[in-house]
Amino acid sequence: SDAGWWPASLQQPGALRQDPNTKRELFFRPTSVTLWCVMLLTIQSILVHTCAAIAHNSDELSARPQPSYVTDVLQTASRSLPLAPTMGMLFLAMRIFTLENTHGLGEPSHWVKCF
Repeated sequence: SDAGWWPASLQQPGALRQDPNTKRELFFRPTSVTLWCVMLLTIQSILVHTCAAIAHNSDELSARPQPSYVTDVLQTASRSLPLAPTMGMLFLAMRIFTLENTHGLGEPSHWVKCF
C-alpha cells in the first residue's frame, strides 16, 4: 500500500478529527515595530506618488501653463521616496541583528534601553 509514507499519527482512524472540548493554546507574537515601519513607508510611497499623479493630471486638464503649488510640493516629496526601500532594508537588517544577538527574544540590551 502507498500509505507507508504518511506520518504514523495520520494513519490512525480519526486522526484528523479534533475533539471540540479540547482547546489548543496558540502563541502569536505581536507585530514588530520593523514591520509597521516598512508598511508605513510603503503606504506613504504609494500615496505620495498617487497624489502627485492626480495633481499633475489636474494641472494638465485645466490647461495651466505652470504647475500648481500642490503639484510642486508633491513632486518634491516624491524625489525623496527612493530612500524608502533603503530605510526598509536598514530596519530589517537591524531587526535581524537584534534577534540574532538576543537569541530570538528581540529585546535589546539593558544599556540600550537606558538611552
